[in-house]
Formats: sequence, C-alpha cells, structure tokens
Amino acid sequence: MDFDCILYQSKTNWDVDRYDILSAERRSLPSIYIEHDSPRQNPTDTRHPVDDPGILLVHVTTFNDLMWDSGSIPTQVIDHGVKVTPGVAYSGELDRGIAVVNGMGWRGRRVGR
Repeated sequence: MDFDCILYQSKTNWDVDRYDILSAERRSLPSIYIEHDSPRQNPTDTRHPVDDPGILLVHVTTFNDLMWDSGSIPTQVIDHGVKVTPGVAYSGELDRGIAVVNGMGWRGRRVGR
C-alpha cells in the first residue's frame, strides 16, 4: 500500500505507534500531527511534545496555536467546526442555544465540563 504522508493525532501515535506500526521507510514520509487540544500544564509555556522541524503541526483553533510553545516547528491552523448553511441565520427569538463538544466526558474542564 502506498502512502503520500503520515498523519498523527495523539501523543501515543507519535511516541509509540509510529515505531510499532510504521516501517522506517514510512516514517520518512512527509508527516502531519493534528493537535486537537490546548496544553494541559502551563497554558502558555508548555513545549509541544512533537519536536521535529520536519513535521507540520496542525492546530484546530488559533487559540491552541497561540497557547502551545511549538519552538521552530512549522504550524498551520485548520479550524474545525460545523459549516453554516448559506441563508440560515439566528434570529434571536429563542432564548437558548446548543454546543457540540466531542469527548466532553473524558476531556473535562478544558472543554467546559
């Protein structure tokens, strides 16, 4: 099977899985690490665990990009979210709203739980 790039989405993927699952040849392919969360320790002085300038670090919010210390690693923000249907707008007549948060039960306070 041929791959164009390798995508990592967790610290375990980066620290363990890449050595357990991928060959050296596949580990040499262009790589992207998607960071879904903000730092858990110090919110502005936590170094990101990926410390390889050959990988692209993608954040899902500009807040996360700002909070992580990524050193010299190239970063990009690709905002996650729900696309709003054109022509649909909130009128303000209902006094309620909704929030959709994945993994709220185990992600805890950092997602508002």
